[in-house]
This record gives sequence, structure tokens and C-alpha cells, in this order.
Amino acid sequence: MKCALFVLASLWYCVTAHAEGLGKPIRPSQALKAAKPVALTNNDGKSVGCIGVDKAAIEPDKLVMRFKCDLPTSDHKNNQYWFLKATKAENENDTTYFTIVNWKSGKCLGVNGGSSDPGVTLKQFVCDGKANQKWRWSNIKRGNRTALSIQNYDRLCIAVDRSAVHRGQGDHLVQERCNAAPDQDWRPIPFRS
Repeated sequence: MKCALFVLASLWYCVTAHAEGLGKPIRPSQALKAAKPVALTNNDGKSVGCIGVDKAAIEPDKLVMRFKCDLPTSDHKNNQYWFLKATKAENENDTTYFTIVNWKSGKCLGVNGGSSDPGVTLKQFVCDGKANQKWRWSNIKRGNRTALSIQNYDRLCIAVDRSAVHRGQGDHLVQERCNAAPDQDWRPIPFRS
């Protein structure tokens, strides 16, 4: 049943993302098992975007944003591709968590300052295994809508910051209360050269 829900919820998204030339989304469990980089894509109803590091930086403490997706051109390390590496929650045997490691920089996606407050920006940091760098896939339901969200240890979801104006240079990503909004609906698409 979960597979059928994933397929139905992904149908419109899959067609749009595939039309952008990125390829087809895969199941989150496949992304975790693949040990290959994936693009984390979002279709907010206006455009398809991918999570990437601002200015393709490799240094820590740089903003992670939603950009127009770059098409893969070769086996080069692209800053919009990430490895999902299984990890455990602190003091638990829960293995549904993973770290999101940037292919180009080798840094982990995390919440700025380790904050548990909604609206806090996401950045890349040196991977340290702390809670602010732990994520998991979660089907969030609201009314008749279901979003495949990336939820952190504090049960907040990766979302596009709609309060800021960025003039075409990418949308800031923040952690927000999970609400199944289109800007919290993400799909992994495997790298293909």
C-alpha cells in the first residue's frame, strides 16, 4: 500500500521532473541503499528545484538553497548531488535516520546553530554526527494532500523560505513545522552521467 501511495503522490511530480531531464525519482529506501549520489528535488507547483550549496562552496557554514536543477553532464562532483548515509538517532536504535552529505564538499546538511526553532536556515557543516545533521523521510498528511518530506531530529521539515526575496539566486531553505505544503515535498533522483 505504501508503494502505491508513493506512486500516486509522485505521478505528477515524476512527469514534471522527468521533463526537466533529471530522470525519474526513486523510493527513499532505494536512495539509502544505493550508495550513489542523488539530487533532492522539489516541485512547488511553479518550478522544479534541487538542493544545492550557495555558490557551490566547499567551505563549512555556507547556506544550502533550492536552485534550478543542473543537469548532470559527467561523473564530476556536482554540488546539487548528495549521499544519504544511514545513521542512528541519539540514544536510540532507530536506524531510519540518515545524514545528507554533499558530493562536492563532503560536508553535511544541518540546521544552523543546532536550533530547534522553526524558520532557522540550513547550511553545510563538517559532519559531526550531532542531532542537527540527522534526517529521515516522512509522509506528512494534511487533508487530502500527502507530502514526502525530509524531517529532522526535532520533527521539523526542510522547506523553502517564502519570506525572503532572492532575485533569482536561489531560495533559502529553512526548517519549518511539517504541513504537507508543496515546498516541503522532496524526491530523490539518482545521478546519471
